[in-house]
Amino acid sequence: MWRNLLIVLAVSIAVVLTLVVFFRVDYDKLSGEINDAWYDEHVSGNIHYSAEKIWEASGIEDGDNILILSREKIAARVMTELPYVKSVSIKKMLPNQVILVVSEFDVSYAILDETGQYWLITAGGKLLEPVDAKQAQEHLHITGFTITDPEAGQIARVSDGISETVPNAATDLLQQLEQTELSDNILSIDVPSSYQISMNYQNQYKVLIGDTTDLDYKIRLLVQVLAGLDSYTTGEIDLTAAAEKKAIVRTD
Repeated sequence: MWRNLLIVLAVSIAVVLTLVVFFRVDYDKLSGEINDAWYDEHVSGNIHYSAEKIWEASGIEDGDNILILSREKIAARVMTELPYVKSVSIKKMLPNQVILVVSEFDVSYAILDETGQYWLITAGGKLLEPVDAKQAQEHLHITGFTITDPEAGQIARVSDGISETVPNAATDLLQQLEQTELSDNILSIDVPSSYQISMNYQNQYKVLIGDTTDLDYKIRLLVQVLAGLDSYTTGEIDLTAAAEKKAIVRTD
């Protein structure tokens, strides 16, 4: 009996020692330094940030045990510290390497906070960074409401007195637009309430959306309507009667 216990104990100790001594992150330093090529080999998918910056944000240290590194904690650290990062995939390459694969937000929108400062924001409401008015002009504008106490990397909070249905409606619309090529031609969306949504199409048409009911159909209908209009006309496209399978076009 004691012999069996000793064997089990010896095996357990061997396993623990293996985990402790081996399977540790190894930076494979050359001349005591890590060069750009090393970072590029261990981080991919990055555009907005350098591979080195992403690796540093991960918090992974030389000598960390690769088997107990938390993928969730690493991803959370990177996405919080570097707002443009949308997702992080962590690949553990035994015995001692970790590869980070990131994807970044490539579309963002401009919105004002209560102080009049522009912020870039994703369709899902994640705040990216503050920008000046000139930079904001390069992005589709979200109007009709403002945000309060903005912080890069966090989800935007609307100002007091504004229903959560308002930013939710904005999110629904932007996500629908991102599935089409329309977003390249929409200058702004206006969402003063969840049932008074409208868009500015190239300063050519005011597009009345109404509420988010049948929103996917309304966007498809808008694409069809625009395809049949002359490029020089201006006016208003009313999609609030989309439930009746029709759009009303009022030209100037």
